[in-house]
Amino acid sequence: MEVANTAASPLLELIPAARRAVLVALKCHGSATVEDLATFCNLPSGATRQPLTVMRAQGFVRRTSERVGVGRPRDRYWLTPRGELLFAGSSGFVVDRFLGALDGEPAEIRSRLLARVMGEVAAGAAAPARETGAEVSALANIA
Repeated sequence: MEVANTAASPLLELIPAARRAVLVALKCHGSATVEDLATFCNLPSGATRQPLTVMRAQGFVRRTSERVGVGRPRDRYWLTPRGELLFAGSSGFVVDRFLGALDGEPAEIRSRLLARVMGEVAAGAAAPARETGAEVSALANIA
């Protein structure tokens, strides 16, 4: 997924640039470590940790720990369903949902599935988007 296509969501434009870059990197790459995000976003590691902490507390990203070799486990970050809603305005959102719903289904019910997914997208994004919009505004105000 290209960053330019992903950043089309109006909600993302309300988020400060560094946080937006982290969110877009997670959307594009699926998951990432702090070091990965620092590289993807061209930011120091410390500048990626603070936005991740804030967005994790807000419910936009989640963290898992993975053990790779010896030493401390490293943290890997992912978008949550709430974080994915920030990208609801991008064209790939509906396509991704539809393709996921089609997996393993017979061809003759694809039209019915498209109608169902479009209904879920409309219902799922409408109410939470209002709540998420307030949270995005709060994110924008955090220094």
